[in-house]
Amino acid sequence: MASIATIFRRFGRRRPETVCECRRCGTTVETTEEECPVCDSAEIATYQITH
Repeated sequence: MASIATIFRRFGRRRPETVCECRRCGTTVETTEEECPVCDSAEIATYQITH
């Protein structure tokens, strides 16, 4: 049986999504944020996820 990832690849249903989160506390932040609203850290990690 094919996995979900294989099925999505085969039928071209890949949607990229950008996720940004604070490296200090792990809070998810908007892509426009330069600092974490919870802990005021400027260390924001950006991940491009394709699913």
